[in-house]
Amino acid sequence: MSKSKLLIVGAFPAEGKAIYGGIVKSCQILLKSSIVNRFDIDIIDSSQISNPPPKFFIRSILAVSRLLKLMYRLIFNRIDVVLIFSSDGASAIEKGVMVWMCHLFKLPALIFPRAGNLISQTSKSPLMLKLIRFLYGYSTVFLCQGSKWKEYAINQLGIDESKVKSVNNWTATEKQIETGKNRRYGLNNPPKLIFVGWLEKYKGVFELLHACRSLHNKGIEFHLTFVGSGDAEKSAKHFVKENNLEKYIIFVGWANSQAVDIFLEKSDIFVLPSWAEGLPNSMIEAMAAALATVVTSVGVILDYVKDGEHAIIVPPRDAAALESALTKLILHTELRKSIAFNGHQLAINSFSVERNIKRLGEIIGMAKR
Repeated sequence: MSKSKLLIVGAFPAEGKAIYGGIVKSCQILLKSSIVNRFDIDIIDSSQISNPPPKFFIRSILAVSRLLKLMYRLIFNRIDVVLIFSSDGASAIEKGVMVWMCHLFKLPALIFPRAGNLISQTSKSPLMLKLIRFLYGYSTVFLCQGSKWKEYAINQLGIDESKVKSVNNWTATEKQIETGKNRRYGLNNPPKLIFVGWLEKYKGVFELLHACRSLHNKGIEFHLTFVGSGDAEKSAKHFVKENNLEKYIIFVGWANSQAVDIFLEKSDIFVLPSWAEGLPNSMIEAMAAALATVVTSVGVILDYVKDGEHAIIVPPRDAAALESALTKLILHTELRKSIAFNGHQLAINSFSVERNIKRLGEIIGMAKR
């Protein structure tokens, strides 16, 4: 019996291409998972360089080319079901058009929004909400993570509850879980902090820097590594230099998955003080590697993470609360160990690759019928 043909529209950059982000990581893991045993897979790469982003004209041409690629496959290839990953902004609209195209060809389409900013964008723009509501309404399945996304799909987009299916992130890899199992605590003195992601204002980069300056002024020792890049990088580096923090804070730029795993292995505390998130891959990966974690109360994080048990959770845009959380973890090894261990167990039980890929495969299979 031949396998069903699954077309995935997602972030599949060519090897060596400097494109990073949560969707890239999820898509890379997906293609190496057991899903390839269940479906015959074809892909359309929708990734693009985000820093700096292409000019509007170039982005428009790239979007049209992707829509034409989809049209070609819908007309000339045997496709049974389509899985579409979407981000926010123009990406969300483009992927909505793809859902509508699949509907025209009477093909089941699953849409999987992965950017927490989409909810805030549509709340600020009635026109965008109306457009997303119209386009995403043609989806066979709306995939989501956590209660906030489910409520958004049903209450804001008007999608029938029976079409809304939950699936967790699948980015806790076996390598990271093994690192967590073998972790020895208290070896780094002072403790090593790590941030992984876009260096953007909305990621809480400057709240973290202000918190670190306060730690340093109080004589609390630490080392912080920023892994990633973005529009705030230049200003962040200037802040570090201006406050004589070069000995304590370093910037290493983007790193591939293997290098990130090494950074996580050598670190003690993971920090992600974002203003907006969905369910961040980087948090899950840090927990899998058994780092004590500090995150903000945004997105659907609170659906899974308990404050003081799996992580220390602070309000967004609050440098003082962030400083307090970091102080506790830096000075109290047993607390750091307890939170790291509990977060590690959460990653295994909720975010492991095969557990959630199996769930995704079942949902795709039901949509096809």
